[in-house]
Amino acid sequence: MKNLIAPIKCCSITILFATLTACGGGSGGSSNTAPIVNDPVTEAPGVIDADSDGIPDADDAFPLDAAESVDTDGDGIGNNSDSDDDNDGIADTDDAFPLDTLESADTDGDGIGNNPMKTMITTSCSIQTILTTTIMGSLKSAA
Repeated sequence: MKNLIAPIKCCSITILFATLTACGGGSGGSSNTAPIVNDPVTEAPGVIDADSDGIPDADDAFPLDAAESVDTDGDGIGNNSDSDDDNDGIADTDDAFPLDTLESADTDGDGIGNNPMKTMITTSCSIQTILTTTIMGSLKSAA
């Protein structure tokens, strides 16, 4: 029975990772070494926006670069400069879903990608969480 537990644990970790990725888990970004509090007339008092791009540093993946604020794929290249924002190997110009790692094509133009596995992985964050919890609970019971 112990030989069956290890593959299930591996599967559980994979499902948990897919859940975090599909649900927006994880983040890129860098620390701000010299915070500047901007004019309270134009921004909420106490909001730090070191590069004055209108995105508070807490929400800015590049708090010291006014030209960038988002890094969807976490590769350290902001979306404005990155030719593949989801890092799926398909250039954004050729990708029907440039911010979705699991999709890149929509051959029938219905707005739903061609990847049938995506539905299984990202149908619902809560279903994935329940599935992960159920598998982990089963492992504890089996041990």
